Amino acid sequence: MKSLKTPLIIVLVFTLLSFQSIDKILGKWEIDKVTVNTVEQEKEEDRNYIEFLENGIVNSYITNEGTIDTEHSGTWIYNEDENILTVKEEYVPEEEYKIVKLDNENLIMKSVNKEEDVVIEIYFKRK
Repeated sequence: MKSLKTPLIIVLVFTLLSFQSIDKILGKWEIDKVTVNTVEQEKEEDRNYIEFLENGIVNSYITNEGTIDTEHSGTWIYNEDENILTVKEEYVPEEEYKIVKLDNENLIMKSVNKEEDVVIEIYFKRK
């Protein structure tokens, strides 16, 4: 009986850790800065933020002068084994992002376009 408990406990621990990572992604994140090939980009809008919902829905918002100018919806999936977040929004091709940092206050995602040799990093703060 003891040998059956050990694998069960290991599976339970990894399952709980998986949910913790997913739970950290959930919520609203405001874009703090964006870099392209390590060069910080100038902000064009007042605020941009993205919201990851528990049901796999993602909403993104662009605001100017305090009002929402653009809102997009789509889906998101997190592959914890590869640490890849896949986002598919309407009117935008599916994007894969490597999670560079994820804690309760910060999210840093990196998108690498190998065909164009472009590395984009997006820095978020929890909203």
